[in-house]
Amino acid sequence: MPPPGADDPRARLLDLHEQISISIDALEAPEKLFTRACELLCAATDRQLGQVWQVSGDGAQMRCAGGWHAADGQLASFHAAALTEGIGRGQRLAGRVWETGRPIWTSDLSREPNLAGSGRAGMAGLKSAVAVPMTLAGQFEGVLEMYGSVSTLPGRELMATMRSLAAQLAAYCDHWRARERLGSREENSKELSALEEGFASLPDGVIVQDSHGGVAACNPKIARIVPGLSAEQLTGQYPIPAEFEPAFEDGSHWSADTAPPMRTLRSGEAVHEAIVSFRRPDGATAWVAINCQPLQRGAEERPYGVVSSFTDITERRENEKRIVHLAYHDKLTDLPNRALMNNHLDLALARARRSDLSVALLYLDLDDFKLVNDSLGHEVGDQLLRQTAARLDEITRATDLLARQAGDEFMLVLTDLPSDDAVEAAGNVAQQVRRKLEAAVTVADAEFQLGVSIGISVYPRDASDSAELLEHGETAMYQAKNAGRGGHAFFTHGEVDPLERLSMTSQLRTALEREEFELYYQPLFDLSDGCLYGAEALIRWKSPSRGLVAPLEFIPLAEDTGLIEPIGDWVIQEVCRQAAEWREADLEPHLSFNVSPRQLRKEDLARAICDRIGAQRLNPSQFTVEITETAAMQESGGVSPILGELAQAGLRVAIDDFGAGYSSLGRLRELPVQTLKIDRAFLYQVPERSEATSIVQAIIRLAAGLGMRTIAEGIETQEQLDFLKAEGCSHGQGFHLGRPLPAREMTALLHAQRSLWESRPEAGPPPAPPAPPVGPPPWYEPADAE
Repeated sequence: MPPPGADDPRARLLDLHEQISISIDALEAPEKLFTRACELLCAATDRQLGQVWQVSGDGAQMRCAGGWHAADGQLASFHAAALTEGIGRGQRLAGRVWETGRPIWTSDLSREPNLAGSGRAGMAGLKSAVAVPMTLAGQFEGVLEMYGSVSTLPGRELMATMRSLAAQLAAYCDHWRARERLGSREENSKELSALEEGFASLPDGVIVQDSHGGVAACNPKIARIVPGLSAEQLTGQYPIPAEFEPAFEDGSHWSADTAPPMRTLRSGEAVHEAIVSFRRPDGATAWVAINCQPLQRGAEERPYGVVSSFTDITERRENEKRIVHLAYHDKLTDLPNRALMNNHLDLALARARRSDLSVALLYLDLDDFKLVNDSLGHEVGDQLLRQTAARLDEITRATDLLARQAGDEFMLVLTDLPSDDAVEAAGNVAQQVRRKLEAAVTVADAEFQLGVSIGISVYPRDASDSAELLEHGETAMYQAKNAGRGGHAFFTHGEVDPLERLSMTSQLRTALEREEFELYYQPLFDLSDGCLYGAEALIRWKSPSRGLVAPLEFIPLAEDTGLIEPIGDWVIQEVCRQAAEWREADLEPHLSFNVSPRQLRKEDLARAICDRIGAQRLNPSQFTVEITETAAMQESGGVSPILGELAQAGLRVAIDDFGAGYSSLGRLRELPVQTLKIDRAFLYQVPERSEATSIVQAIIRLAAGLGMRTIAEGIETQEQLDFLKAEGCSHGQGFHLGRPLPAREMTALLHAQRSLWESRPEAGPPPAPPAPPVGPPPWYEPADAE
């Protein structure tokens, strides 16, 4: 990447000062420094030749002490002639400046041949010239002159730059002579202090320290770099006092051991471009580039001092920061752009590979956005995009990344997802995004309700790298649009045609026959004391051809085809069988299982559940039946009687994913429901986002007001857990507390919990599940009753 302002003439001239300062700090010999200065100045101003004239020791004439020219034979001859001759006051361009003490320039050397000498300038193709005096405290040191091949007059910025550079070179000449005069240690101290007047004209802050690190001299410019600190305050002290909190670019702290000047004094080696930040009195952060050069004689190993320059690069750093920000952020919304998202995605995938985690990509495309631009104009469209970005940002976790791809396309990267839960988590976030954007928004006195189509691809399920994940996310987005817009779709390899659907239906039937289903148990904890309270049964399909299949991938098809009923019966039977097995081991966790909306249409559902429980001689109060919020709100289908029968039998009833659907509070109050399970999509942003936090607080208070308890799903961080405990949420589950486990591993966890409980000195028996509120219904008999 080119440096900031590389094409800006003003920036080039500022950069010139920095380069000259580096050469000065390196204490190069005058001839070498003059050559370097002329080369940099010519490059920065598009001149072909530059020269420095210096007054001779006797003061009678000036001689060319160094210079630079472009690669051209005539220019080389012009410069070689200057190096061999001396000039007096009033002679040539440099002599005229010596005589008048003022800058001189011309845009047409052909009209003033005496300025360049016998027409040699014309032969070399030089047409314009400018020269400025090099003076220090009224003392004339020499002349800096530049020649160009174009007839032009110098601009204000060029003249200011040449004057400043001439002052630097004059101060350096004086400093070089002083350096050569330094003698004994006592003389060194006097000479170092005497340099202060020479440093006064330099554009950088300069500090000279003796061999012990004490400040012998400094120039007033240091006070401009460190406002509130005067040169008088610094003298005799160590530069950049501790109250300014100096620190290096890598975050390490400034100290007597690490400070560049002290490193130079100890090692005798120069330090170049040490970048240091410090806090100014107004609280702002400033940045300086520090260059240190040892002062030492040829025969001495230890430096007798060090000269350090402090260049204020705060503005340059801010410009670089702005340029980097613009390179990686969208100009309209200030969201990360595709480039930054790619970097973030690559890092997220690398972490996922190391930690056996998943990453989900949500590819968002606003529906019918082109109509907004075409009908109301791009300005309104831009406002709507900015508002959309802000609303999406409100539901984005700190660990995830929201980016604008282009136009009306956004991408949301969900990182560090547990592999068993990644598909479900991505689906929940997609629903949250749709709900967020469906809320009406007003732009330019027009009200909009945005629809969004979302494509979801998941690593490693759908892709092995970032490019494939992005490609499949876009494909899934178009699948969502083709399905009717306003929804979300997971990536599938090709369209799901009827034959494939039929094949999967057949595989599900076979899975039932071959017992390919397995229940996993996600631990449920009492948040008041952290004890294991029970578990939720979650079905998994161990397909020989597909591997371990998550419920979200096959339950919708099972619901559509009616296979959910035999699958649901198997779940109830297996939960009861496992509960009986645990009872034999003196383990009685509270268990919950889900029933689908289709199962709720069966009038004998309650009897069927109770028969399964009775067949194993289990206590109904040990179980909770979970139903969706949408199913609970249905007036038809006999939902209320079924729930009433279950509650009367002693089972608990919970509304799963509460808040994801639409509830009537009046209807909720009438239902025999004891538990509300907070949808994990709301917990996703807790406690970072106030909106999500307020929703969770409201659900907890609503449940308390209705005499219900709450269970929080999807607890993934300690901060979420602390928040829920503080708000009075009674129970919780999630990967932060425990992942879904196969029955064997759940058994080990239950035994460990029991051992922990029994090891407490004051412990009695483990807490039993709550007793049933009433006895079983009159019609209830265990299936094996005599």
